[in-house]
Amino acid sequence: MTEAGVLQTTQIGAESTSGVAVPALKRMRAMSIAANFGDVDIEEFRPEGFNVNTFTIYNRERVAAALSGKPTYTEFVYPLSGLWGAANISTPGGATNARDWVFTPPSFAGSSAVTFTVEKKGVNRSYRFAYGLVNQLGYTITRSPDSNSIDMSGNMLGKRIEDGIQPSTNEVQTLTVGGATSGDFTLTYDSQTTSAINYDAAASAVQSALEALSNIAVGDVVCAGGPLDSADVTIEFRGNLAQTDVDLITATDSTSGGTGADVTLTTAGVAPTDIPIIPMIPLQFDLYIDDASGDLGTTQITDAFTIQWNAGPKYMLKEAIDSSEQSFSSHYDIETPSTMQIRFERSAAASAYLAAMRSGTTKFIRVEANGAADSIESGFGYRFRHDFAGQIVQPDLSEQSRLSTLQWTFTNVYDATWAKKQEMTLRNALTSL
Repeated sequence: MTEAGVLQTTQIGAESTSGVAVPALKRMRAMSIAANFGDVDIEEFRPEGFNVNTFTIYNRERVAAALSGKPTYTEFVYPLSGLWGAANISTPGGATNARDWVFTPPSFAGSSAVTFTVEKKGVNRSYRFAYGLVNQLGYTITRSPDSNSIDMSGNMLGKRIEDGIQPSTNEVQTLTVGGATSGDFTLTYDSQTTSAINYDAAASAVQSALEALSNIAVGDVVCAGGPLDSADVTIEFRGNLAQTDVDLITATDSTSGGTGADVTLTTAGVAPTDIPIIPMIPLQFDLYIDDASGDLGTTQITDAFTIQWNAGPKYMLKEAIDSSEQSFSSHYDIETPSTMQIRFERSAAASAYLAAMRSGTTKFIRVEANGAADSIESGFGYRFRHDFAGQIVQPDLSEQSRLSTLQWTFTNVYDATWAKKQEMTLRNALTSL
């Protein structure tokens, strides 16, 4: 079967130890991770006297993946956990199901980044990479006559791709003939029964018998091990039956000399979990800018058209002389630029920020979105809140939708009174990654 790229899905799993792959059982539906076959460094060499290269040297391979999609109140906690580390998750007072995920990036220490195993699952072929490390992240909110939208962007680093893997977790069943010395048996799957299979059949013969059933297509099972008179045969469900809790195959035994043919469950198939999609929409957002951290969320701004936040790059990858490590061994924090660009209608109020730029005055910005009231439970709706301390570093005069506008770029700064530089809170019903 020819495989269309549109059929590839992205699944991730939070790693316990960075770089050690885990089952990727959360399916992303609002975020794309576009990983190609890696950030490859191959050196070409052409010696004197030749007009063509004589060889190449494979120096390095790792993944550089682009993140894109639509921020949701639910999925956005995944890239944030990768960029800034695990959130402080708490239950708001009076709530039962609602949870507040608070991300506070440290200002004087490194972040304990959550890394991910990322699987790209296709119908015919799948691949994965471990140590998925979110290195840059951002969002853009736009409201104008030309465009109302909210988008996320960023990138992820990772170890080199493992191609041709099977998705986590396919079902595996094990067939045994219990020491039989003659005879045959049949296998029944979902009311369909195979032709007779010899007691000493090879794995390939078992696979062919199963693939001859009307409800198992070629490629839906892969059998290994055997021959049955000396070793068990494993039956792994793949293709259309991958990551599925399928019916247990049953054996009808006509062998002799042993305990008979039997099939047992070795690994149950597990389907990926879809994270609920609760999208943030532009009509839910408000902007506040104040002069003190204690006043965050007080002064609403109603003449801004675009808010663009970016953070990163945040990490560098450690590569050392070590033949056992073919990609990279670990990561470490570096200085992390973060900016908030806000485009206003050009007015006296917007121009007043010129004085703040010239004096180096810190402004405290809150970007907040609130979902429908009681959307999680009575008294609690979905919420996104981003608080940001910034000083202006760049003005820009231009037009947006034929309107004269003034954009100010705020660079993130640490504020000693607030004891923070920025903080992001998402309220949802998730209890863990």
